[in-house]
Amino acid sequence: NKPSVRRSYSLCGAAHLLAAADKHAPGGLPLAGRALLSQTSPLCALEELASKTFKGLEVSVLQAAEGRDGMTIFGQRQTPKKRRKSRTAFTNHQIYELEKRFLYQKYLSPADRDQIAQQLGLTNAQVITWFQNRRAKLKRDLEEMKADVESAKKLSPSGQMDIVALA
Repeated sequence: NKPSVRRSYSLCGAAHLLAAADKHAPGGLPLAGRALLSQTSPLCALEELASKTFKGLEVSVLQAAEGRDGMTIFGQRQTPKKRRKSRTAFTNHQIYELEKRFLYQKYLSPADRDQIAQQLGLTNAQVITWFQNRRAKLKRDLEEMKADVESAKKLSPSGQMDIVALA
């Protein structure tokens, strides 16, 4: 079911053959004029260009041009992509322990990181990533809370009293 690599364009070739075979046609253009017309028409020029461009290309190169083979258009192999590790599903116990540690320590020393990773059965990279993501979440939450306070202040002067009372 694969498409054929070679394509034939017989329109211009047939027109050229007809012009060459029709030596004794009554009236019309002289033989030289008909041959010249069939060889220089834009359609024939395009066909000739396309046949020269794709002549001799192998299937693998054509597949690469279409992006199916992991090869570039020029037949060079791309560097293989590194497979990403799938998302880690932390257990409730692991999250609880990480959150508990995060409450009083936002940044871990390498020794602390090793200890937590070993204790929870995680890799150092997983602990590093979890703490980075948790710090980013804290920053987002603080910015959102600050924006909420600012919008509440703009609503009404009495709203300020309520906010102060809540604080």
